[in-house]
Amino acid sequence: MQITVLKSKKDDEGFTILELLVVVSIIGLLASIIFISFRGVRTEARDAERVSTLLEVQNALERYYSDYGRYPSRDATGVNYGGFTYNLRDASGACTINDPDLRFDNSASLGFLLELFELGYTKNGYWNDPLKPELGNSYNCRYVVPAAEQAVDNIQRYLLHCNLEKRLDLERQDGGTNDTIYEVFSADPWICIGGYYN
Repeated sequence: MQITVLKSKKDDEGFTILELLVVVSIIGLLASIIFISFRGVRTEARDAERVSTLLEVQNALERYYSDYGRYPSRDATGVNYGGFTYNLRDASGACTINDPDLRFDNSASLGFLLELFELGYTKNGYWNDPLKPELGNSYNCRYVVPAAEQAVDNIQRYLLHCNLEKRLDLERQDGGTNDTIYEVFSADPWICIGGYYN
């Protein structure tokens, strides 16, 4: 018995242009899904690095305080709060109406971190932000101190804060007063931060 295999005309021509377009579209869609997922993982990794950096700086500041009885004050000269309002808390924990006289050193400068580095308290003399805020992006970190304490080189309180890209849950649960930034305090929140960072 002989079996005859019928070949269609299509078998000789290979793929049609329509079939190729469908395959390319499917590959493009899959690549987009993978890229978006990977981008989210990278964003979370950068946020984890920011939080880790702030906690390392906090540890260095506390060791510095243990040795000197004060926190460092080099180059904390900023007075433009860049959209934020900083307010002191009163004895009841409520925020005052008027902004206190504060100074800050942000991630665009070396300042207090260089002092910590030169004295061996940190491995880096700069903010280790993965998006390099010193080059002008929006993930700006700050070291905020009272101007009166800085004037006499006797800083007893500080606030460290940094914006996160994705981990908004960490910003809300950090124990601070602003749900749009990640805050680290020298003690119970002695300062309230108004404004919104997006």
